[in-house]
Amino acid sequence: NVGSYYESSNFSVDSKNPEVSNVSASQTGGTTDVVILYDLVDVTTAGHLVEIDISDDGGSTWTVADTSLNGAVGSGQITGTNQTITWDAGTDFAGQYEADMRVRVRSIDYYGNQGAYSSSSSFSIDTAGPVISNLVGVQDAGANTVTVTYDLSDDAASGLLVSLDISEDGGVSWLVTDTSVSGDIGSGQTTGVGNSFTWDAEADFAGQDVPNMRVRLSAVDAFSNSGLLLESSDFTLDTADPAGLAGLSAFSTTNTTATLNWTPATDTNFDHYELWHGATQADVQGRTGTALEWNTTDDPLLSNALTISTVITGVVTTSDLFVKIWAVDSFGNELTVSDINVYVASAPTPTPTPVVASGGGSGQGLGIVNPVPSAPILSPIAQRVNYTNIRVSGLAEPGYLLHLYDNGSFVGEFISPADAFGRFGELFTLTEGIHRLAVQAVDSRRILSPFSETVTFVIDLSPPVPSEIKAPSSNLINDETPVLTGVAEPFATIEIVLDNTTTFVVEADNDGNWSLIIPSISALDIGEHEFTIRVIDQANNVSEPSSVIVELVPGVVVTPLPIIGGETLPPVVIAPVAPSLELLEELSGAIELPGLPRPQVTQAVSQATGNTFRFAGIAMPNSDVAVYVHSTQALAYFTKTDDEGVWAVEHSQDDVELAPGDHTIYAVAVDPVAKVKTGPGAVSVFTVEKNMFASAFSYLNLYTTIATLIVLMIILAWLQSLRRRGVEQVQ
Repeated sequence: NVGSYYESSNFSVDSKNPEVSNVSASQTGGTTDVVILYDLVDVTTAGHLVEIDISDDGGSTWTVADTSLNGAVGSGQITGTNQTITWDAGTDFAGQYEADMRVRVRSIDYYGNQGAYSSSSSFSIDTAGPVISNLVGVQDAGANTVTVTYDLSDDAASGLLVSLDISEDGGVSWLVTDTSVSGDIGSGQTTGVGNSFTWDAEADFAGQDVPNMRVRLSAVDAFSNSGLLLESSDFTLDTADPAGLAGLSAFSTTNTTATLNWTPATDTNFDHYELWHGATQADVQGRTGTALEWNTTDDPLLSNALTISTVITGVVTTSDLFVKIWAVDSFGNELTVSDINVYVASAPTPTPTPVVASGGGSGQGLGIVNPVPSAPILSPIAQRVNYTNIRVSGLAEPGYLLHLYDNGSFVGEFISPADAFGRFGELFTLTEGIHRLAVQAVDSRRILSPFSETVTFVIDLSPPVPSEIKAPSSNLINDETPVLTGVAEPFATIEIVLDNTTTFVVEADNDGNWSLIIPSISALDIGEHEFTIRVIDQANNVSEPSSVIVELVPGVVVTPLPIIGGETLPPVVIAPVAPSLELLEELSGAIELPGLPRPQVTQAVSQATGNTFRFAGIAMPNSDVAVYVHSTQALAYFTKTDDEGVWAVEHSQDDVELAPGDHTIYAVAVDPVAKVKTGPGAVSVFTVEKNMFASAFSYLNLYTTIATLIVLMIILAWLQSLRRRGVEQVQ
C-alpha cells in the first residue's frame, strides 16, 4: 500500500559562496592605523565570519600579525558595501616601512559556505620613526648664536616635526629656554643631509659661560612615528661679558707717547684688548669718526688677558687726548670702563726755597728735596704654572732699576731698568711651591720706592694622582649609555677616552667629584669597551692614566666588582616597612631629573646561612633609596647609600615570606638636599626557590591534570553503572 505524498511549505537552500570584492587599504595620515574597505555580497545577509590576512611582500606570504583589528571583521558580520576594518599597524607591525603591503579578505556565511579571498592592490605602510644623526652644536665665532647641524632620514621625506631641547649641564637636565630659534627646526621639515638651524643664545641664555652645553633633537613623521632622541657632544657657550677690567690711567707720557695701565680682565675665552683714542671724546666713546684704534696689530701683547699696559705712540699729549679701553672675548662679548683724558695742563713751576745747611759748609744742603719714587706695578701671573722660568714684568718710572722680592726675601736686581715707556721685564728661575712676588724701584741715588702690590702664584711640577673610578662598579653593564663617576684632585679637568677614539672632558668639583653621562651619539655597542681616564690639574700637569674595561651585555643583572682591600659593606638589616612621612615628602616633592644616574641593583641572592635574602646596589652617594619588590606581593625597603653610593638591605623570610617563583626588583634614589630624584632604575629579576612540597606539586601540569580528571570520570561512570545494576537486582 503506497501512501500519498505530503508536501512541506517552501524553505530556502543556500549553497552559494559569499563574494568579497573591491578590497582596498591605506594608512591614515597622522596615525599608524590602516583602514581596509571591502564589499560583501551574499544571499544570506547576516551571520558572516569575515577573515583577513596581511602580506608584506606583495602577496607571496601572508604572515604579518593581525591581532589589532576592529570593525567589520570576525563573526556576526552583514553584507554591504564599504565595509570598514581598522588595523593598528603600530602595534602589530612596528618599526617597519614597506611599499608592497597587501590585504586579502574572505567570508564564510551562516551555512558554512566559504568564499574566495579577494586581495587589495599593493599599498605603502610606515611605522618606522625618523632617524637623526651627525648632530653637532657649536657657538658661532664672534657671535652669541649657536649653529646646530644634523642629518635627518625617514621614509616620509616631508612633513616632519623636529623638536629641540638644550642642556647646560652635560645632559643632566634640559631646562634651557629655546624660544629664539630659526631654520630647519619645528614642523614642516624635510629629510636631508646638513640640515641646520640657529639658536640666539643672547636672547635665551644671556650672561652665561658654560663648558658643557648640549642639544638634543627628536623627530616625528606625518604618521606620528617618533624617532629616538639624539644628544650632541658637549660644546662651549659663552654669552658672558669679560669681568674685572678697571682703573684705566696714564702711567706716564711724553709729548708723543702715552703709557697706559689698567687692572686686567678675566674671561674663559678672552681674545684681545682694544683702545680707542682721539681729540673728540664722543668719537672715542662711539669708536667712530676721528677716533683711532690701538689693537693687537700695534701691540701683540694686547691679546693676553694678563697684560696691564700698553704704549700708544704717534699721539699728541699736549692737548686733549681721550682714551677708552675694551676687553673683548672670542664671541664678541665685551666690557669697557670710562674714558680718560691723558692731557693735563702743566702747573706753574714753583720757585725753589733754599735750604740752609746747619753745618759743614759744603753747599750740599742747598737745593730741592727729590721725591720718593712711585711704587711699581707688577703684571699678574697665572695662578698655577708647571714651569720654573717665570717672566716678571710691569711698569715703573722710566730709567729706574727694580729689586725683586719673593715671600719677603730679596731675590735680585733686574739687569735692565725700566725703559723709556716705564716697562720692565726679566726671567727669573724659581723653585716649586707658593710664591709671593713684589718689586721696589730704585732711583739713581739708590732711594727706594714703596713696594708694589704682591702677585701670588704657585709653581706645581707634580702630576696629580690618577682618578679613583667609582662607577661603573661592575665589569658587566646593561646600559649602552652608562654613567661614569670618580674622584680626583679638586677643580681638575678630567679627560676620558673611549676605546682610544672618542674623547670627553668634564670638570671635577671642589670636592674632586666628577661624572660623565655617555651621550647617545656615542652609545656603546654590544661587547667590550675601555675607558681611559687622565687627570689634568690647574697647572696642566697630567696624571698617569687609569682605566676601566666594561662589557655591554643587554639584559644582564650585573654583579659588583670586588671592593679594593677586601672590605665589605655591612648590610642594613631592615624589614619592609612603610616609609616615614619625611621620606614620603622627599619622594613626592623631589623633581625627577632624567640625566641623573639611576640606581642599579647589583646583587639579589639568598644568603648561605639563614632564611634571608640580600639586596645590594649603587646609587647617588649619601642619598635616600627606595627599593621595590614586585610579584604577587608588593614590598618596599627604605635605606641610605654611603659616601661611595653603595646600599644594601637584607630581607628575612621569617618576617615576611616571599612566595616561591620569580620576583622583580628596582630602586629609586632621592637627594633630600637638592630635592631631586632619579627615575626608576633597571628592573632585575631574582628567584625564590620552591620548597619540597611545592616542587612535587609542580609536576601536576596541565597534561597530568587532564589525565587525572579522565581517570576520575571513568571511575565515577563505573561506580554509577554498579549502582544501576544493584537497583535492577533489587527490582
